Amino acid sequence: MRIYLLAAVVVFGLTARADAQTQSAATVVANVDAFYQGLAQCTASFSQTVANPTFGKTTTSTGKLYLRPGKMRWDYAGKSKKSKGKNVVANGKTLWVVDHENLQIIKRSLKGNALPAAVTFLYGKGSLAKSFTSKLDTSGTYGVLVLELTPKQANTAYATLYLVVDPTTYAVNESVIIDAAGVTSHFRFSGHDYATVIPNKTFKVRPKAFPKYRVVP
Repeated sequence: MRIYLLAAVVVFGLTARADAQTQSAATVVANVDAFYQGLAQCTASFSQTVANPTFGKTTTSTGKLYLRPGKMRWDYAGKSKKSKGKNVVANGKTLWVVDHENLQIIKRSLKGNALPAAVTFLYGKGSLAKSFTSKLDTSGTYGVLVLELTPKQANTAYATLYLVVDPTTYAVNESVIIDAAGVTSHFRFSGHDYATVIPNKTFKVRPKAFPKYRVVP
């Protein structure tokens, strides 16, 4: 039985690689855009590793991601079991960052100050095809089906974006953002749940619920 399973895994891997090699970057980008623009909801676990080559420093964070059309929430775990970490919530109108460690809430209007397309595509806003020049990364550094995306308009947030794409669903399993200074932020997503309903309150932030926190407009 183990031999059959191993053979199946090998065959699947070869098939996935072959399918990846026959697709154009434009087709993959279009399919990724279509997947997230048609997404009703999704909950997933994530890990984020940030590597700064200038200072030789690497940090890793973990948490939960919640997605609904036009909305997202990132719940970062605290540094210890007793700390709450950080919540980043975008509800279409406002971006909230609730920093429990520093007792601070940052509030930013999203009107005229849109989040970068490297993030907004996850909740169905924006378009990878319109925002990036794309090609397939065949180096094997990150996976079998990998998009290398360069922003059509230069910005300070990122210079290159790599997306590791599931060859069957076109969901993004990993996202690697590299900025102009060479700082790499590597996100890995797992445990995707598309069935469990995400309540509306998930994307609401009430500063009054945190009376000791300072609100930074």
